[in-house]
Amino acid sequence: MAIKGQRLVIYGGLASIILLAWAYLVYLATTLRMTNMGMDISMPSMQAWGVTDTSLTFVMWVVMMVAMMTPSAVPVILLYRTISLKQHKENDPLSYTGLFLLGYLVTWAGFSAGATLAQWGLHRAALLTAMIASASPLLGGALLVAAGVYQLTPLKDACLSHCRTPLGFLLAEWRNGKLGPLVMGIRHGFYCVGC
Repeated sequence: MAIKGQRLVIYGGLASIILLAWAYLVYLATTLRMTNMGMDISMPSMQAWGVTDTSLTFVMWVVMMVAMMTPSAVPVILLYRTISLKQHKENDPLSYTGLFLLGYLVTWAGFSAGATLAQWGLHRAALLTAMIASASPLLGGALLVAAGVYQLTPLKDACLSHCRTPLGFLLAEWRNGKLGPLVMGIRHGFYCVGC
């Protein structure tokens, strides 16, 4: 496939992923607003969660992370593709770029699993309302303070330095081989989660 065609496939693929994720979130929000009790089968009820509730919450988190975080990764994905064209002349740079994106999204899926478990724990402890808001002013305040303190930590600063300079990240973290792009995408995703 010509380089221009590859570029169109990447742009179209990224746009499709982002638009589909946002379309699902808009659908979810609209459905929630239209129900009488503010809940829908796509959101867990206030009773104990079952497998379906947990699975749907996980899907919601994954789709939300894809919708919000993929646009912020577009510059590094396109930069990866440019470097990959030079590195993998005889191979298909599209598949390498896809593996890089997959690694990035795998990291956010891991974050989504953690967020689902945290939400489940807060739900089980009756610290969330039916609309997934904090039922405890102390919890809300503690989370706000913790987020503020984290902004001042060296870990946050280190993660930001990697995300602000995607070329530096790619040059320092470059991996060859079939799994190299996947590992690079996962590592870039970890820095983004840290931000």
